[in-house]
Amino acid sequence: MLKPYLLVWLSLSVFFFSCKKKDSTPPAPDSPRVGTKWTYQYKTFDGGGMLADTYIFSYMASSEVTLGGETWLNITDSLGATFFMMKLKPDGLYQYANNSAQLLCKDPATVGDSYISYNAGADETFTVSGVNTLINLPYPTNNVYVNSYNGEKAGNLRDIIWYNKDLWIAKMEKYELNIITLAYHRSERWELISIDY
Repeated sequence: MLKPYLLVWLSLSVFFFSCKKKDSTPPAPDSPRVGTKWTYQYKTFDGGGMLADTYIFSYMASSEVTLGGETWLNITDSLGATFFMMKLKPDGLYQYANNSAQLLCKDPATVGDSYISYNAGADETFTVSGVNTLINLPYPTNNVYVNSYNGEKAGNLRDIIWYNKDLWIAKMEKYELNIITLAYHRSERWELISIDY
């Protein structure tokens, strides 16, 4: 008579001990949020395109702000000054500029897609130049898949942005006019070193 109870007890014991304990570690976020900190390697270039200086800087998503009826991440520098107001929407990464939502990085995207966005004080035409491209960064994983966007003003290249939906701006270059040669040249580059959610 004891045998059936023993079998039931053994069966239940095996069942309970074989069940995996629930992991109490919260899952990693899939997108920046309040508290996210981006650290970049920042390089400047002289009028001839030669490397002039390198240093490290960070930005942080310090708070949420309501603008135009939407909630935006207030991204600030180390002194607390706002650098970007950003928000991820179903069609890509937006910044709040010129008192409205401006599409910065269209996603999903197709190479050749083009759109006008207000950026750095004026309208800029962005064109998708690459989709799901592997680039190498100082970021700990080194290889990151990104979309790339070329921004032009008055027919001159002014920005290149490399975007990843989990990292947002993975890399960025800015171009400015050389007043001697009257040609545009790369003036600065940001490359993501780390991101802490």
